[in-house]
Amino acid sequence: MSFAGCLGALRENLFLLKLYSLLLLLLFVGEVILSTVAFVFPNSFSYYLKESLSKDPIIKYRDDTNLQNLIDVIQTEFKCCGISDKGYKDWSRNIYFECNQTNPSPERCAVPFSCCRNSKNFDSGLINIMCGYNVQNISSVVEVNKYIFTRGCIEAITEIIERNMNLVAA
Repeated sequence: MSFAGCLGALRENLFLLKLYSLLLLLLFVGEVILSTVAFVFPNSFSYYLKESLSKDPIIKYRDDTNLQNLIDVIQTEFKCCGISDKGYKDWSRNIYFECNQTNPSPERCAVPFSCCRNSKNFDSGLINIMCGYNVQNISSVVEVNKYIFTRGCIEAITEIIERNMNLVAA
């Protein structure tokens, strides 16, 4: 899209400039429609977000490096763990973090380091990748909350969107 605008401006090509303007207009209209739907129907938007994100990302966490990095960034930035309202318990759906006796993985009953409250050692700057080990075995959520973030990321993202919705709508 930007190529059409750049080339149209450099060559003074009226067709490419009109195409670029049309694409920008369509993009703008799409954004307005999407933001209006999200503002008018916040529950539907939240439901769609939960449905579309709750299936694959947790299961494919260790299998896809790009997805793993994305989830780690989201969990770190939004201070959340897992996706759904189950929070950190979502990680039991991943074969590496599944919490049962037949799981041979050393990460059994753990969560990724990005769920941890204090994953970085401030003296050395290194990340403690074992900070979330065995937290799924702890029965008290209050105790678990000392080590990791317990709310799901959809809840955290939805909360931020709802808090800033009036600002965005203005």
